[in-house]
Amino acid sequence: MSKTYGTFQQARTVTELPRKGGHITIQPFGDIHRDSHNCNVEKWKTFLAKAKETHTDHTYYIGMGDYNDFASYSERKALHTLHESTMAKMDEWAQGDIDTLCEEMSFMKGHLLGLHHGNHEWKFQDGSLATERMCEYFGCPFLGIASFVRISIDFKGGNRKTIDIFGSHGKGGGRLLGSPYNSLEKMSNIFNDADIYLMGHDHHKGCLSKTVLSVDSHFKLKQKRQWFARTGSFLNGWVQDEPSYVVNAMYAPTDLGVVRFDCHFTRTTKKGKDIIIKDIHSWS
Repeated sequence: MSKTYGTFQQARTVTELPRKGGHITIQPFGDIHRDSHNCNVEKWKTFLAKAKETHTDHTYYIGMGDYNDFASYSERKALHTLHESTMAKMDEWAQGDIDTLCEEMSFMKGHLLGLHHGNHEWKFQDGSLATERMCEYFGCPFLGIASFVRISIDFKGGNRKTIDIFGSHGKGGGRLLGSPYNSLEKMSNIFNDADIYLMGHDHHKGCLSKTVLSVDSHFKLKQKRQWFARTGSFLNGWVQDEPSYVVNAMYAPTDLGVVRFDCHFTRTTKKGKDIIIKDIHSWS
């Protein structure tokens, strides 16, 4: 197994906005399962077209894992006994799927905060993971199974703000309406001051927020809104006459697609000092 499989990673990017403020978009995506026969290719390509249309210098993407479907962890263990030449053929197959997907996503180059790997993760004979090869193509950070990502925003005039994201490919969230978000909220027990918490894996799509309180060094009460999001999928689970692990496990159907975060920064003046106000909203 690759030494980077199942690891925690950190990544940081720095950008600049005008002194008066501005707008940053954060677009998570994942659980595409692009090479699966049940991938909703039409919805995936619609997402790509919309993302290209709305793309700006301050749009950032973050991958949540399971970009292709080949193969799960248990399947990789079973395949380990195959002949070397057979594995080489499968490497070629997997690389072809990676090349196709990277070409579709090529407009994201230079704007990817990084890519998490998932549990559907091909390991090549040289020890590299499919997601690591995607990161090489895009020149972006490899985020392991879980990561802490910081966007540092410098404003002309000397102010700085940050957007902190704690993300993980994740684990199953349960079958009740609120269950997928219980695992998300538990993430704040690990990093309690992030702005955004992201998790994929169970194919649910949606965002919830909560407000937390703190007292700063000047003994002033501060409140902060935190966002918790399950980042969606592009895999059709329930299709007539099509085999699916979703059907076998009797998982509930989910709304395909992605979530998005719009981060607005507004400059104001208080007691003669410049203050930048951060306001984050989510869409799903």
